[in-house]
Amino acid sequence: MKLFVPVVGSKLKLLNNTDVTLKYAGQNTRFIEKMMGDELPLKNKTITLTLPAGMLLVVDRVYIRQGNGADFNSLTFKVDACEKSGIPKGRFFLSVDEVNTLDVDIVTAKPEKHSAKNARSLMECIFDNTPVIERSNGRVLQLFFDEVAKVQPMVSGQLMCNLKFEYERFLDDVEKHRKKNDLPSIQAMSETLCEKLCAEDREKVVYWCKQINNARTFLDGTLSDKEYVTLYSFSVKQIGEEPAIILRKPSLNPDLQTFFTLIAMMDSVVGAWCKVERPNVMMVDTLYRKTLKSLMLDRFSETDSFGYYFYKNNHTPRSLIVNKDKSQACLPMDVFGENLFTRTKNAGLGHDFIYQTDEGTMLTPAQLRKIIK
Repeated sequence: MKLFVPVVGSKLKLLNNTDVTLKYAGQNTRFIEKMMGDELPLKNKTITLTLPAGMLLVVDRVYIRQGNGADFNSLTFKVDACEKSGIPKGRFFLSVDEVNTLDVDIVTAKPEKHSAKNARSLMECIFDNTPVIERSNGRVLQLFFDEVAKVQPMVSGQLMCNLKFEYERFLDDVEKHRKKNDLPSIQAMSETLCEKLCAEDREKVVYWCKQINNARTFLDGTLSDKEYVTLYSFSVKQIGEEPAIILRKPSLNPDLQTFFTLIAMMDSVVGAWCKVERPNVMMVDTLYRKTLKSLMLDRFSETDSFGYYFYKNNHTPRSLIVNKDKSQACLPMDVFGENLFTRTKNAGLGHDFIYQTDEGTMLTPAQLRKIIK
């Protein structure tokens, strides 16, 4: 007899009707509850289940231990529903001793490796082939970026933004909104806000105002000799049939981090004030709360954006693939048109990004996309 050890994804077809013993515990709990309804056994008791001939068992987990843990050696199978036998769709485990008594045909000894068409399909393939118990804690994302790391880049370098243009755009934008809507100065808004706050919240606002002033002082002293600043290192990699851009965070001056958050924060605050032409007391209180919420932001929100450049279109985790510690992100090709870093037309939006390759070539987003498509 030839030895056969099934792996996750192996498919086995039962040759005969087979009685197996399921323990009402652990991974079997949900399966037994779906099958038996209210007629449940006591916890940790066993039931006998007859699996019909022809049923396909798909290996979903292989658990083999040494020493005392060997009492729990088992294989977990996924099965489709069989109405005739009253078996629901689900998964259950059997002890290795019992698995070794099954009379089966090997349909698939080793699961097929599906070639990924793009970054998203690679992610889905990794997810499908990762045991359920390992899908949490960022394991799937880590495996994804491990695979991406094996691909040689087509081009790599630094993604940069025009800091001078960004800074001046921001200051002009705030002043324009303030005059158009007859708003008090940002400083006056902060002072009025502080009058309504408790001491603890007032300290937070004062802290943020100090951070803002530090950032502006830093920028005023920096912009004379350096317009562009690096946001991320980047590499373009061909994943399947499509290119994707991989971004990594470099270390960034804390004042620059504050500045990029400042842009989003003040855009939000000014926008909220501008929506009300003649605010009454209740509306003003609402706007104060929105202002406070903005002033108490972290340096950058990692739930709505990736990395240093905080902006509503930089883009949500639904559009990006971001690893657990937020140090890397993948921009699949399907978001090239909507992400600020890869969009070809940013006219009027106040953003100017450039890709500087390792060879020193400066590429606009449009030029980069033309090269890699």
